Amino acid sequence: MTSPGVLAVETLGEALRLLQSRAGINRDDMARLVGVSNGAISNYFNDVSAPSASVLRRIANVLGKQLKTNPAVLWIELGHLLDDRGVGYAAQGDRRRRHDHLVDEMHRSLTVGDMETFFDLHTEDVVVHVPGSNPLAGDHKGEQAARQVFTKLMELAGDSPRFEVHDILANEGHTVLLLGLRARRGEEYVHLNFDLVCHLRDGKVTEMWVNPEDQYRADAFWS
Repeated sequence: MTSPGVLAVETLGEALRLLQSRAGINRDDMARLVGVSNGAISNYFNDVSAPSASVLRRIANVLGKQLKTNPAVLWIELGHLLDDRGVGYAAQGDRRRRHDHLVDEMHRSLTVGDMETFFDLHTEDVVVHVPGSNPLAGDHKGEQAARQVFTKLMELAGDSPRFEVHDILANEGHTVLLLGLRARRGEEYVHLNFDLVCHLRDGKVTEMWVNPEDQYRADAFWS
């Protein structure tokens, strides 16, 4: 997944203006698609006021669709730019550090292939959503079901599958991991990019969405 790189700017308004320009969408259309007034959109773009969490998510959905960028990744990045006027979304200071240990352990366990530790980072009632038309697809409810789907993934990946963690974006309630998987099955070699969008609670993953960059390629390999 390609990140829009909005963290190179200093304010949410700067990021929104930059992304609006890249997306080629005017503010009137933005206001209509997001479901807010033209004045509200103007205030967000000029750093006069900050959007609520739900409005920010709708903005990310609109821009993500235009830019062909994962809206969840965009939402996380934009959330980091909300200042103290934000209404509970921005993960700043101590709130963001609450999940540092979890994020570090997810990074380490995937990089070294320590799947047992990775499984232990999920709650007992975790739900893992896997899209597509392949043996892994479905809504897998509960820790045991989550273990089974990731165990099946490793089995189908063939010889010596290896995860690569390209980037991690995190706030108080969510983490997005941008991953690559290199695997070989017989004479077939594959490098798949995908992201894991995780909902967090009390230092553990409660829900996860697996989003392949190329769903057709993923379906072909996992089938």
